[in-house]
Amino acid sequence: LSSVPSREKGIALGAMNTFMCIGVATAGLIGGFLWIFLGTFISFMFAFISCIGSSLLILLIKAK
Repeated sequence: LSSVPSREKGIALGAMNTFMCIGVATAGLIGGFLWIFLGTFISFMFAFISCIGSSLLILLIKAK
């Protein structure tokens, strides 16, 4: 939020919370599907790969 102008911080917080809620809602559905239909190993591997991928994406965005 430090890169957002002070006039637009409310919009930025609203957008961030919207995407976070969408992520939380879909994560449960995707994780449950993987757990039931493909097994626990695939479910945890998907979570691990998603975590690494999102961490790399954050590092790339901050580097710019």
